[in-house]
Amino acid sequence: MDIYKDEKILGCHSFSQGPFFCLAAPRGSERLDPAAEIDGRAGLSHPFRGERELRLFADVFNLTDQSRATEVETIVDPELGQSATENFSRSVRFGLAYGW
Repeated sequence: MDIYKDEKILGCHSFSQGPFFCLAAPRGSERLDPAAEIDGRAGLSHPFRGERELRLFADVFNLTDQSRATEVETIVDPELGQSATENFSRSVRFGLAYGW
């Protein structure tokens, strides 16, 4: 069965359905300020018989606790061009690994 007839799907309307966004500026024209984060890792390891090893480690992300925008508002309203989301503040991840 041919569901296309005169380039329209049967049972659908010919007008646009769903949201329509009109961008105030071309995509990619709003650039974020460059930034560098410092991450670090500290760890301890303890060897066992053979090549077995137990490792304990801590990863620190955003060591200097910089806050910066990761996305800007692109929808036309009073907040256009302002920060929409920001990066996470300093965070730490602990881990335990066993290798053989």
